[in-house]
Amino acid sequence: MRPLSKSAEAKLLVALERIADLVNTGSDPNSAIIKVARDQDLPSGHIQLIVTAYNTGATTSNRETGDNTLEKAADFRLADASEILDNIFPKIVKTSAEIVRERTVSTEYALPPTGFITRRQQQMEKAAASAVPMPEKTWVPPPRDAREIAKRAYSAKVAARREAEDARGMASAAYQKAGVAMDALAEYFMTPHNCSFSSVKRAAEIQLSSIGTSVLTRLAAVYPHFTKQSEVRGEILKCGQPIKLIENIVGTLEQYNTAQKKADVYIKQAEPPERESPNIITHSVLYDPAAEPLQLKKADGLETIPTGPVSLTRTLGQTVWSGTGSYIPQTDAMKTDAFKDITDPDHDRKLRGIRAQGVLADLITNDPIISGHDPREVATAFNELAEVAPSFMDSSATVQALLRKRLESGQLADFDIKQLVDMEKVDAERRKNVLDAKERELKLI
Repeated sequence: MRPLSKSAEAKLLVALERIADLVNTGSDPNSAIIKVARDQDLPSGHIQLIVTAYNTGATTSNRETGDNTLEKAADFRLADASEILDNIFPKIVKTSAEIVRERTVSTEYALPPTGFITRRQQQMEKAAASAVPMPEKTWVPPPRDAREIAKRAYSAKVAARREAEDARGMASAAYQKAGVAMDALAEYFMTPHNCSFSSVKRAAEIQLSSIGTSVLTRLAAVYPHFTKQSEVRGEILKCGQPIKLIENIVGTLEQYNTAQKKADVYIKQAEPPERESPNIITHSVLYDPAAEPLQLKKADGLETIPTGPVSLTRTLGQTVWSGTGSYIPQTDAMKTDAFKDITDPDHDRKLRGIRAQGVLADLITNDPIISGHDPREVATAFNELAEVAPSFMDSSATVQALLRKRLESGQLADFDIKQLVDMEKVDAERRKNVLDAKERELKLI
């Protein structure tokens, strides 16, 4: 152990004097040593020496200053080196934030308690209100998107149709495998020095029960001469190969039946639901379409047509009318009126409009590309195409190709528009020639 230097000894003496003064003024020995050690920045070894020196000096002073034995043996407070060291050099050092939190008073104490009381009252009122039974809420289903439901139903039908086709393919493959296995079994019985048919049938009955014998029965129906093969004693123990062929046939047939049942299920899911035939509503109790006589129009002859109940027969290319009723003579004016009815431009325009609406509705519902766009956008594009080529709006293939190009690119190219205009001119000329031919044929000009 190294001796203390003169300066260290002087420093310790000064520290002991200050500690003694603090203890004489009423301070605790531990508190006095901690204060002096911190003020003079004493190391831990010097603190241990100071504690030993203080306790020794205090004991000696108490023994020498006592007047009697009781005073000399009286209790007094000694310094605790471990407590002092733990206070000056703690094992767990607190951070600056922790020190600040311990010494700082929260700002909440500077605020009046009125806000806390108000919040407490609000919480109590809410708790009291929640205790009151509330009326039951009636659940209302959200509105459904009919277009989305239709798309999902169509997708389910397409998926079921695809699954049915896959199942059919699996059934067809299994059926072909069963046919190949059946041919291999027949070839086995055609090979000399193999097990006889009756021996294989007995072995199949033992190992595969009625399923194996049914396969051999079907084979015997095609090749009846197999049943006439002679049986050898003990041959049944050597029929392992044909039994494996029969097991292969049974397995492939089970695969075929499973795939066929699966296909039937998906076909039923893909089929549209059955619709009841609509009843004819005439809004009249006096008119029954089923009881009305057949009304026939004839515009290419000089005969007359009946207006009452009739029966119609044809003999050698001539029409013979029989029945009762009045007859109206056919004139050229009536023929002309009938021709005008069937060639009326307004009538033709209405028919084209109906067909065009059907084509547009089908594309919006079923086309995978057009159905993905907004129906209003599709209708706008359809109207733009109808302005350029109205004659082709009832053609599903033409409208599908043009609408796809218009919706995907945003507009049609000049070449496409010119081609539509040329097609419209050619169609108009064709329809004019057809009408002229009809007029010449009917000799109504």
